Amino acid sequence: MKLLEAMVQTEATPYLGMTGAPPERSIYLSMFQASNMHRDAGGVPKFMPPKPDPKNWMPAWDAIEGLLKTRGAATFEEIMAVLAMPPIGLRKGPALLLISAFMLHRRQVVALLERSSFQPDITGAHFMRLAKSPSNFSLRYIGTSKSATDVLQRLSADLDIWGDGPKPQPILKDVVEAMYRWWATLPTYAKETGTLSKTAKDLRDIFRKAHEPVDFIFKQVPQACGLENVDLQRKDTNHSDRLIETLNEAFQEIGDAFRHLRSRAETSLLDAFDALTTAALRSTIRNEYATHRLHLSEYRLRTFVDRASDNEMSDDVWLDSMASLLTGKRLDAWQDDTADAFGFEVKAVGGRLTRWLAHMRVQVASEVKIVTVHIVDTAGHERMVVVRPGTLAKDAAVTVGEIRKILARAKDPASVLAHVMADRLTESESKEKADGR
Repeated sequence: MKLLEAMVQTEATPYLGMTGAPPERSIYLSMFQASNMHRDAGGVPKFMPPKPDPKNWMPAWDAIEGLLKTRGAATFEEIMAVLAMPPIGLRKGPALLLISAFMLHRRQVVALLERSSFQPDITGAHFMRLAKSPSNFSLRYIGTSKSATDVLQRLSADLDIWGDGPKPQPILKDVVEAMYRWWATLPTYAKETGTLSKTAKDLRDIFRKAHEPVDFIFKQVPQACGLENVDLQRKDTNHSDRLIETLNEAFQEIGDAFRHLRSRAETSLLDAFDALTTAALRSTIRNEYATHRLHLSEYRLRTFVDRASDNEMSDDVWLDSMASLLTGKRLDAWQDDTADAFGFEVKAVGGRLTRWLAHMRVQVASEVKIVTVHIVDTAGHERMVVVRPGTLAKDAAVTVGEIRKILARAKDPASVLAHVMADRLTESESKEKADGR
């Protein structure tokens, strides 16, 4: 198992990077070094066919190649069974090592599947599981026809997801692996959101199922793009054009999903504070809200002001921080309903902070500690009452005392008082409308 792990991790290192005399190095020397299966190729050690073949390993190597070309696919257990038959007679231990060396050498045309799912990047963990359960792993020969190669050339040259970076070789395994590398970079939201078109969702489902490469490119992807009954391994320029066009549209839609989410979150923040830009909002919070932040003892509001007034973060990082604070989830891990929850939450926080700032502005001008009371109705009417304890006139103080006695007999005095204040707001609004007429 240690040798298998070294084969994939340090193939380009002499002796696979092993020193001393551990058992795995002894196996390597007797099997790979002595047979020339691991040798220098253009200055870099690689696994290669045993040529020259002083230990007569080539028949076993050819048997693997012939089996895969004939059958298309075979599990490691099935390949080991063939290698165990006369005249080769190879035992399971060295057979597993030989198959792994063959796979690493032929990685351009042989794909590794685990439980029938394509594995685009082979790691040491794969080999560790492979050693324990070889029946769960198989190799798929993916040599293709000339017509299929034409499709791969179009995919390699014309898919927009490659951007300005390197394009994959027009080889099935390279193209599929490059597609999966793009898929791996997507945020969770882009992989889960239900806001996409049917084509984009179907294409996304195919990536999740990770079909083996031939079916993935020539069957599953075309089906998602509306080419159910088309054989792309037969040359047809029109079908190739349609495939590329549909794929580019769907990939762009999936790729844009997270950008749209960020824009939506940013808009919610700006609307909550009536700001035009993120820069303007951050400046307002630093210059106006943060000035009074030490008076805030309510944890969430204090944390919001602290983070929102941080001048060191970029706008993207700042937005991520706000999103995480108010929802408990990183922005890239949001679901569709999280965006709605954020919109409601940021409005509530924005409203509370706006009222708190108005209160603090009055407080600064006051010689005594004040309290502000806000009443808002569903029509958007709001009334703010500034209370300065200890400043009531004598007759008003008597009235307040009587009200306190009444409230003391109520089960929910705050609710009773709120109802009275709401009634006063309604009466006041009605009077203003009557005076206007």
